[in-house]
Amino acid sequence: MNMTNFLIPNLPTVTPVQKDGSFHPSWQQWFQQLVAVLQNNLSPQGFKLPQQPTTTIATLNTPESKAVIIYDETTDQFKGNVAGTFKVFTLT
Repeated sequence: MNMTNFLIPNLPTVTPVQKDGSFHPSWQQWFQQLVAVLQNNLSPQGFKLPQQPTTTIATLNTPESKAVIIYDETTDQFKGNVAGTFKVFTLT
């Protein structure tokens, strides 16, 4: 899954409802994009974690990466970003 697919679209800056009572086309597009993002990233069981290979995860190790939880499809592990470094989640 491409992590950019998880981005929530920005709200349009135009008035949502036009004079004839219909949604402005910008708002129609926003709702379509929002629903697509939610359908692609949520399931009846909860959030779907983004999946990336280890090589891609290594490029995300920066202090700017905050509160990231990701599934490493190469090592079959869940990882979380702690202060710019991804740590493996261990289950006990």
